[in-house]
This record gives sequence, structure tokens and C-alpha cells, in this order.
Amino acid sequence: MYEKVMEISRKCEILSAEHDGDDNTCSPSQRYILGSANLSPGTEFNPWRFSPCSINYFTNFIKEKLSTSRGYTCLVYSIEPSADIPDVSEKLLGQLIKPDEQCQQIYGKNSYYCRHGNEGNNALICHLMFCKEPVTTRCLQEAALIGTSCGDGKICINGQCVSDPYAPQVDESCIFGDTPGSLCYSLLNFFHGNCYIAQYYLVCCSFCKRVSRSVKGCEYGDRRRKCKTGHCLSHKVDCCGTCKYGIPYIPTTSTRRTTSKRLATTVKRPVLFTPIEECKPGDRDLRPELCTSISVCRIQPSQCCSFCLINFISTTTTSNRTIVPESYLVTQETKTLCQERVEVFLSV
Repeated sequence: MYEKVMEISRKCEILSAEHDGDDNTCSPSQRYILGSANLSPGTEFNPWRFSPCSINYFTNFIKEKLSTSRGYTCLVYSIEPSADIPDVSEKLLGQLIKPDEQCQQIYGKNSYYCRHGNEGNNALICHLMFCKEPVTTRCLQEAALIGTSCGDGKICINGQCVSDPYAPQVDESCIFGDTPGSLCYSLLNFFHGNCYIAQYYLVCCSFCKRVSRSVKGCEYGDRRRKCKTGHCLSHKVDCCGTCKYGIPYIPTTSTRRTTSKRLATTVKRPVLFTPIEECKPGDRDLRPELCTSISVCRIQPSQCCSFCLINFISTTTTSNRTIVPESYLVTQETKTLCQERVEVFLSV
């Protein structure tokens, strides 16, 4: 988490923001993005939010840039994708980088996501993603990237596991697959019965699914080693594979929803947010705690009206770029409206 905070801090300094507690009235103990204290009850979701002081810094910075022709053009015009600037506006980072890779980016190539850390509660990964630290071999607390799968049809948004119509279908009993390396082979290859043990299944669920059988109560064969037919009278449950005990069944194909795709618009540059009737200029954000990332505008725009409107200033498109109407560019009234929209969001 420390490395992430430092990286964000450096980027925020470019926007003229100071750390909470540095020449401002915001306490670092609240643990907002630019705070430095440890998490405490009531602040566990603050690392995804900016403090009032940070918001004030950003407001002044944006106002200053909008007051110049160059700054206004920079903030209003979209950049056309190129080889050097790929279009990732429709992608969530957590869908591109899986938990094991997220941990490796923090602690190195020998790290991985500790699947047993949350004891099977997948939703907790959004703010409690435990990563193996190779030197000490301990599992250290981090937080999953936005867009990381945390359930069937659910992804991580600002530290919370929320439903999303664009989220992929996943098997909730095995979202993250096997622990990387040879652990699962050494634990299970010579005795599949270990899959009955919850702790083993958590770290090697894909392996267990591959070796499972269509026999209810005896999916992984014998529960104990060295079973013999002589054990069938008194230990037929533990020796169900040897004793052929259990109820065979025909696996059924589950009827599951069709995952929606994030559809691009008719222009090459997808529009991040389309205004809706319920979300007009000046509306306040209904759920400001969610309104900290542009990805929310693709998921729950009606909950973040003001924030999303800031990111949808233009209304006219051509075949390959989003433009601002000429009348929009030349009127001071329009510039003022843009600033007001920023202030409405930032003042929440």
C-alpha cells in the first residue's frame, strides 16, 4: 500500500496538491488518499477518496487552467488514440491485471495472492488483498485494483464489491484459480482426498475441479489414505472411492446470464458518459463516496451526476474525434458553467 500511496502522491503534486496535514487543516489520521496514517474503524474506505483540502487544491488548479486558452483546450478536447497513446477508456485495470500479477507488481515475481487470507469471502479482496511477501513469506495486506472480480457479476469499485452489468461471469467457488507454482501438485496429485479440506480447496480449487467426479458425496474419491475393501463395512463414507459408495449424477449445464460487453460508440473515441434525463447540469452527486473514478460513469452514472458531467463537456462528435461546438468554445458563460460543474462535484 505504501508504494501505491507514494505514486499517487507524486501525481497529485503535479496538480498542486499537498499532503493532508501539510500547511492545511486536514488531518492525516482520516487516511484519505493523501493521508499517511494507518487505517482505523470508519476510515477503511477513505483511501479511495480525496480530503476536502485535496479537493480545494484541485478546484483552484482546474480554475487556473480553464482561464487560459491552452489550458481550456487541453481539458476539453479528447486525445486521439495512437500507438503511443492507446485507448483504454473502456477497460478497468483489475480486469487486465489479475490478483497474482497485482501482488507481483508490488513485491516481485515470486509473490502471489494469498487465497486463504479472506477465508473464502471473495468480496473482502477489494480492500483486503493479501499478498505473499517472498522474503518473510508472510501475507501482507494490500487492496485490489478497481475492476478486480470479487463475485459473479461483481467487481471492486473504490474498495467495495459491487454488482456491475459488465462484470464477467465467474465461478464464485473458484474465482482466482490455483496458487501459482507447484504447491497444488505436491498437495493433491497423489491424494485427491485433500480437496475435501476447505483450506486445501481454497488454494487449489482449479486442480480440485479438474479431478472431481460426478458422484455426490464422493467427488474426490477416498477421504483417507490406504483404503481397502475390508474397510467398506465400517468406513464406507471415508473410503467411498474404494467402496463405490455415493450417488452418481449427471452434471447439468447451469443457465447463466449473458455478460454484457462495454459497447463502443460509433466514433473511434468512445464517449465515457452519456447524459441521461435524470442527470442535468447542476445535479449533485447522490453517492459522493463512489464519485472518485471515471469508471463509475460507465457503471452508475445516475449516482454521480455532477462528477460525470464534468467528464462529458462535449456534445458533438465527428467520425474520429470528439469536439466542442464553436459556440461552446467562445462564450465566457460556457467556461463559467464548466467551472460551476467542477465546483458542484468538488464541494460535495
